Amino acid sequence: MAISTVGSSDNFTPAYNPIYWYFDSDNKSKPGFKYIVDVYEITGTASQSLIKTMRISPRPIDGYCEVELSKTLQNYVTHQLPTDSTPIDAEDSYIGYNLEIGEEYNVQWDYDAYYDNQTGVFTGSFAITTNPSTGGGSLVEHPYSVGQQIIISQSDNGVAQPTLEGLFTIDQIVDIYTIVVGAQFVGDAAYPTGLLPGVTTYSNNSKTQFLNLKTITNKTAFNGVVSHFNFLNYSNGTFAPNISNPTSLLTNMPTTFTVLENSTIVLNLFTNGDDTITERVVFTNSLGTIREADITISPTPKIKALGVGGGNLMSTTYVSGPVGGVIETGVEWYEFYVDSNSNDASSKTYRFNIDSNCSKHPTYEVMFLDRLGSLGSFFFKYKSQISTSIERTQQKFILGAFDFDAWAYTASDYGTKTIDTNIKENINVNTAWLSEAESTYFQEFLSSPVAYIKINDLYWACSITNTSSKWKTLANEKVIKYSATIELANNDNINY
Repeated sequence: MAISTVGSSDNFTPAYNPIYWYFDSDNKSKPGFKYIVDVYEITGTASQSLIKTMRISPRPIDGYCEVELSKTLQNYVTHQLPTDSTPIDAEDSYIGYNLEIGEEYNVQWDYDAYYDNQTGVFTGSFAITTNPSTGGGSLVEHPYSVGQQIIISQSDNGVAQPTLEGLFTIDQIVDIYTIVVGAQFVGDAAYPTGLLPGVTTYSNNSKTQFLNLKTITNKTAFNGVVSHFNFLNYSNGTFAPNISNPTSLLTNMPTTFTVLENSTIVLNLFTNGDDTITERVVFTNSLGTIREADITISPTPKIKALGVGGGNLMSTTYVSGPVGGVIETGVEWYEFYVDSNSNDASSKTYRFNIDSNCSKHPTYEVMFLDRLGSLGSFFFKYKSQISTSIERTQQKFILGAFDFDAWAYTASDYGTKTIDTNIKENINVNTAWLSEAESTYFQEFLSSPVAYIKINDLYWACSITNTSSKWKTLANEKVIKYSATIELANNDNINY
């Protein structure tokens, strides 16, 4: 028996796009056949943990196994919140997985001959075998054990031996080729001329499993989704660092982007390493200062989270230029890229223009999960408005009560009473002017399911509640600005 791979997913693929695998078996025509696919999470260099077992019927058109894994793997990926200034293993942002493919079906055991058993306790009973003493047997091993029930179907439909046709219990195992069933032998004890074969099956149609006939190892799904149009041409190399064709980090953020001096931004890097090596993130600012941060690249993990915003900038060392930090007084912009161990850029260069203009309005920064699993950030420094919505649940009560000898009530009795109050706080905010590339990226902000708003130097969980948006371009707008409504995820309790 053999299982082969006839269609595969990429080694490194977004978990929120389809993840299809196809397999074929040379046993797919057997009765009751199903593929068995075990999905394992890679938990260590040589360890794994089973997360799901699927029994899949072969496709009617070609008998292939078609398995789609995205819904399963999505449950095991989330996002990586910034914790410190060191590039960290973004282990929450991806899952490494292995597959083991097996099969199950109704096993038939074809025997070659019957004879009068003369060994063990059950002498005088029918024995059936694939190893007759007269020779010519197939020597196929049987799958049975004592006490199991089988159905015997003889090749002549029981004409020669009607006693041996139908349902029987296995009384004795002679050897791996021969079993004895609970039926008294009738007829000539010698083997029939030319042998007389038959077929045996389990009486309850139980299936025999053959596990781990094919193994798929070291595949990765990350917390991301590629657009329907772009996924058509997606491959492992889309985000793999490449010195001959520098690639994007795991983000759709524009390579020129406007930030605050203290914005918090986490961009994920697909490491794609087969060996443990050291790469660098090289920073250059508008004053000419060059600093760098080392990154250790290893076969696992597959993603590094890089703190590249001013509020969570990774620790760097001085290389050249004016002595100072990446962000200093007078710095108007800084840029960075991933540098390979051969001193060649392996990623695109990202430039962050720092918005240092003052505003009479409170400035809000909102960090959000973008489509490829990084944490981007937009700031809102123009007019904002805080509003509160109040939801009340009320209940009717019977007014008054029995008081000594009569019904009575007081002025403080409730006929209608509020039994639950929920307060929702919303902040309507407005962006500064955006470029067309930033406008495109802002669409990911508006639809992001994960967001955190910075208030009093802390990032508070929130939701972006816009239900629609007009996609603006310079072709139809003189300037590009957006409004957004932010709802805090946690509300104050009300006492009663």
